[in-house]
Amino acid sequence: YASMDGRSADILLWDRHIYSIFAANTAFPNLSVIRNAKPVIPEPPKVFLMNVPPNMAWMREQQAQKGDHPITPEWLVAKHAKYLELLKTEPERFVEIDTTESLDVVFGQLVKVIDDDLTKI
Repeated sequence: YASMDGRSADILLWDRHIYSIFAANTAFPNLSVIRNAKPVIPEPPKVFLMNVPPNMAWMREQQAQKGDHPITPEWLVAKHAKYLELLKTEPERFVEIDTTESLDVVFGQLVKVIDDDLTKI
Protein backbone atom coordinates (compact mmCIF):
# COMPACT_ATOMS: atom_id res chain seq x y z
CA TYR A 1 0.00 0.00 0.00
CA ALA A 2 1.35 3.47 -0.81
CA SER A 3 0.17 6.57 0.99
CA MET A 4 -0.98 9.68 -0.88
CA ASP A 5 2.47 11.33 -0.67
CA GLY A 6 4.16 8.26 -2.15
CA ARG A 7 5.65 6.87 1.05
CA SER A 8 5.01 3.19 1.51
CA ALA A 9 3.15 1.80 4.48
CA ASP A 10 2.42 -1.77 5.43
CA ILE A 11 -1.10 -2.67 6.44
CA LEU A 12 -2.06 -6.08 7.67
CA LEU A 13 -5.71 -6.90 8.17
CA TRP A 14 -6.06 -10.21 9.94
CA ASP A 15 -9.32 -11.81 10.93
CA ARG A 16 -9.52 -13.53 14.30
CA HIS A 17 -6.15 -12.66 15.67
CA ILE A 18 -5.13 -13.99 19.05
CA TYR A 19 -7.79 -11.85 20.75
CA SER A 20 -10.59 -13.97 19.34
CA ILE A 21 -9.03 -17.13 20.73
CA PHE A 22 -8.45 -15.32 24.01
CA ALA A 23 -12.04 -14.07 24.28
CA ALA A 24 -13.40 -17.53 23.54
CA ASN A 25 -11.21 -19.42 25.99
CA THR A 26 -10.50 -17.30 29.06
CA ALA A 27 -12.63 -16.16 31.95
CA PHE A 28 -11.72 -12.46 31.86
CA PRO A 29 -9.87 -10.20 29.43
CA ASN A 30 -6.35 -9.80 30.79
CA LEU A 31 -3.80 -8.87 28.14
CA SER A 32 -0.91 -10.02 30.31
CA VAL A 33 -1.97 -13.61 29.55
CA ILE A 34 -1.32 -12.97 25.86
CA ARG A 35 1.85 -10.97 26.44
CA ASN A 36 3.36 -13.48 28.86
CA ALA A 37 2.80 -16.23 26.29
CA LYS A 38 4.98 -14.27 23.84
CA PRO A 39 2.97 -15.18 20.75
CA VAL A 40 4.81 -15.74 17.48
CA ILE A 41 2.65 -13.12 15.82
CA PRO A 42 3.25 -9.70 17.41
CA GLU A 43 0.36 -7.72 18.76
CA PRO A 44 -0.87 -5.31 16.09
CA PRO A 45 -0.84 -1.55 16.75
CA LYS A 46 -4.54 -1.34 15.87
CA VAL A 47 -7.27 -3.92 16.43
CA PHE A 48 -10.74 -3.52 14.97
CA LEU A 49 -13.54 -4.91 17.09
CA MET A 50 -16.30 -5.64 14.62
CA ASN A 51 -19.10 -5.21 17.14
CA VAL A 52 -21.85 -7.60 16.12
CA PRO A 53 -24.64 -7.72 18.71
CA PRO A 54 -25.16 -11.30 19.95
CA ASN A 55 -28.71 -11.49 18.60
CA MET A 56 -27.52 -10.46 15.13
CA ALA A 57 -24.64 -12.97 15.30
CA TRP A 58 -27.09 -15.72 16.28
CA MET A 59 -29.39 -14.83 13.38
CA ARG A 60 -26.44 -14.97 10.95
CA GLU A 61 -25.30 -18.30 12.39
CA GLN A 62 -28.77 -19.74 11.93
CA GLN A 63 -28.87 -18.53 8.33
CA ALA A 64 -25.44 -20.03 7.57
CA GLN A 65 -26.31 -23.37 9.21
CA LYS A 66 -22.81 -24.74 8.73
CA GLY A 67 -22.90 -26.66 12.00
CA ASP A 68 -19.13 -26.42 12.32
CA HIS A 69 -19.14 -24.68 15.71
CA PRO A 70 -21.12 -25.40 18.87
CA ILE A 71 -22.52 -21.87 19.09
CA THR A 72 -25.39 -21.05 21.42
CA PRO A 73 -27.03 -17.69 22.12
CA GLU A 74 -25.56 -17.80 25.64
CA TRP A 75 -22.05 -18.42 24.30
CA LEU A 76 -22.40 -15.45 21.92
CA VAL A 77 -23.56 -13.16 24.75
CA ALA A 78 -20.62 -14.21 26.94
CA LYS A 79 -18.05 -13.78 24.15
CA HIS A 80 -19.51 -10.39 23.18
CA ALA A 81 -19.19 -9.21 26.79
CA LYS A 82 -15.52 -10.29 26.82
CA TYR A 83 -14.85 -8.35 23.63
CA LEU A 84 -16.43 -5.24 25.13
CA GLU A 85 -14.24 -5.62 28.23
CA LEU A 86 -11.18 -6.08 26.02
CA LEU A 87 -12.14 -2.91 24.14
CA LYS A 88 -11.88 -0.94 27.40
CA THR A 89 -8.35 -2.15 28.22
CA GLU A 90 -6.58 -0.10 25.53
CA PRO A 91 -9.07 2.20 23.80
CA GLU A 92 -6.31 3.84 21.76
CA ARG A 93 -5.52 0.48 20.15
CA PHE A 94 -8.86 -1.34 20.13
CA VAL A 95 -11.29 0.41 17.79
CA GLU A 96 -14.97 -0.45 17.87
CA ILE A 97 -16.73 -0.71 14.50
CA ASP A 98 -20.54 -0.67 14.59
CA THR A 99 -21.66 -3.52 12.32
CA THR A 100 -25.36 -2.76 12.67
CA GLU A 101 -24.95 -0.17 9.91
CA SER A 102 -24.94 -0.85 6.16
CA LEU A 103 -21.89 -2.45 4.57
CA ASP A 104 -20.92 0.90 3.04
CA VAL A 105 -21.03 2.63 6.43
CA VAL A 106 -19.05 -0.17 8.12
CA PHE A 107 -16.44 -0.07 5.36
CA GLY A 108 -16.30 3.72 5.69
CA GLN A 109 -15.59 3.42 9.42
CA LEU A 110 -12.65 1.10 8.71
CA VAL A 111 -11.24 3.27 5.93
CA LYS A 112 -11.44 6.39 8.11
CA VAL A 113 -9.43 4.80 10.93
CA ILE A 114 -6.82 3.46 8.49
CA ASP A 115 -6.58 6.79 6.64
CA ASP A 116 -6.26 8.70 9.92
CA ASP A 117 -3.41 6.41 10.97
CA LEU A 118 -1.67 6.73 7.60
CA THR A 119 -1.61 10.52 7.92
CA LYS A 120 0.50 10.03 11.07
CA ILE A 121 3.22 8.11 9.21
